[in-house]
Amino acid sequence: MEASLPSGSPSAPEDQPDLIQARMLNEFAYCPRLFHLMRVEGRWADNEYTVDGQFVHRRVDAAEQLLPIPDHEPDWPDRPEAPADGDEGEPPPAVLSSVTLSSGRSPW
Repeated sequence: MEASLPSGSPSAPEDQPDLIQARMLNEFAYCPRLFHLMRVEGRWADNEYTVDGQFVHRRVDAAEQLLPIPDHEPDWPDRPEAPADGDEGEPPPAVLSSVTLSSGRSPW
């Protein structure tokens, strides 16, 4: 079974492959028929969760709410330099981080 891009998708230049969003690939893997109905035919019915999501994201989705251009370069921590080609030094250290987010709202 082969997936095709929905009409209206931006086309890639001739020398580059057609790309799709990872979300679209996940939707197709979950249910090809639902993917076709939603992405190709444009059938979609909002429910209380999608309407709530549109309301919550209204501010960040507005074009005039773009992030300002910073006045200076950010102060990034020092990063290890990549070894030169042919240098068989130790691999760079792995950076692991964990973030816990909470809005204070119950998801249900």
